[in-house]
Amino acid sequence: MQRGQSDLAINASNKAVKLNPESIEPYIDRGMAYMQRGDYQQAFADFDYALTLSMSSRREKAELYARRGLTQYYMGDINAAISDYNLAIFMMKSLSMVYVYRGVAEMSQDNYAAAATDFTQAIHYDSDNFIAYRRRGDCQVKLGNLRTAIKDYWRYVEIGALNAKQRDEIRITINQLEAQLQAA
Repeated sequence: MQRGQSDLAINASNKAVKLNPESIEPYIDRGMAYMQRGDYQQAFADFDYALTLSMSSRREKAELYARRGLTQYYMGDINAAISDYNLAIFMMKSLSMVYVYRGVAEMSQDNYAAAATDFTQAIHYDSDNFIAYRRRGDCQVKLGNLRTAIKDYWRYVEIGALNAKQRDEIRITINQLEAQLQAA
């Protein structure tokens, strides 16, 4: 799957499920491969079934809720996705990326204040979560907090593993925001 060969990963996971149908790992692996392929219904089914199996930790269950939430987000059921993200956070508050996922879902409903709060929580749990800085900056723009947005965008540039195109795009955005502030 890491090499982009989702079909091979699905076949390998199918074999693993046959060998040990009570193990959650093959369902998780297969679900991730289905997500990679864009087959969100199948991914949801695997994550949903894995949640019925015995797990070794709350973290494992939280990560499954987050993955199931992602499938629901991609299928367009934003409220169900947010519900699963809430469950994941309830299970394990320190999973930074779950706050990012929930924040993105909130943004899709134009709830920028709630999304900004989620991105702030993501940063609280992982100060190097450059995605959270970028998304929080986007929210700050929508909320009219341009100076705060610029700070977040600069932090995104400082710590993010960005390619040249991403760096150029965000620098253009920063320059536009600075121009707006000067004109005001």
